[in-house]
Amino acid sequence: IAMALMCRPKLLIADEPTTALDVTVQAQILALLRRLQREFQMALLLITHDLGVVAEMADHVAVMYAGQIIEQAEVRELFSHPKHPYTVGLFGSLPQRVAVGALHELPLRPARLKPIAGSVPSPFDLPNGCRFWPRCPQVFDRCKTDAPELTEVAPGHAAACWLMAR
Repeated sequence: IAMALMCRPKLLIADEPTTALDVTVQAQILALLRRLQREFQMALLLITHDLGVVAEMADHVAVMYAGQIIEQAEVRELFSHPKHPYTVGLFGSLPQRVAVGALHELPLRPARLKPIAGSVPSPFDLPNGCRFWPRCPQVFDRCKTDAPELTEVAPGHAAACWLMAR
């Protein structure tokens, strides 16, 4: 981290900075990132699979699936009103609500976990159309042939899904 900050960057990219760390060390790393961001007045691009970390650290979030952004919004909006079936599936697979920091008033997630059916496609054999269609519970014909683009579904909230166009 020290070497990365020597040239006073405007952006720090942190790729899975808390993966495989215990909760205490994770909290220390997140506090360090917050402090560095404030002291160096830089943006932080946080890449993580941990939605609790996203809830605690992010202002805006972009959800990716198979290498593409499929939904983006302010973190509170996305956690409260996910639109893309993959994002909805992510939240349905959480063991409990992601209630961190300012998001503590968000509703509880279902007690029974709902895994997303199927498997992530190989990057060498991606499906035509929407990359999520083989796993999507709401798939229809257009999903299999045409790739949707990110489209605004609410102010500041975009999703790449043909369901939004219906």
